[in-house]
Amino acid sequence: MAKLTDILKGGLLVSGAKIGGSLASFGRNIIVARLVSVEDFGVAALFALTMSFIELGSNFAVTTVIVQDREGNKRRMQATAHSFQFVRGLICGIALFVAAPYVAAFSGFRRWRGHSSCWR
Repeated sequence: MAKLTDILKGGLLVSGAKIGGSLASFGRNIIVARLVSVEDFGVAALFALTMSFIELGSNFAVTTVIVQDREGNKRRMQATAHSFQFVRGLICGIALFVAAPYVAAFSGFRRWRGHSSCWR
């Protein structure tokens, strides 16, 4: 029975952390919405949505592997995980750069289409 209470406590802790993170993001969005214009907030929201979509396909929970693996405390395992995250960031950045004109065209931001000189 002790294991069941431990599982419930752990689940509540993880759920509370997720809820707290979501509330912090919501609060940040409210503050940013008050500081910028409606159009600029729309651009920022579209960027956040696009970035979330790109990261969704590349989330391999490397940090979880480091914590749960027996060799997670060794330098080689951590170096490999950090290298993997670095390459993931580069690939996500390239994907965002390539997707930018298409997302701008799809969303109707005429001002942003072809904004980068490399797309002309």
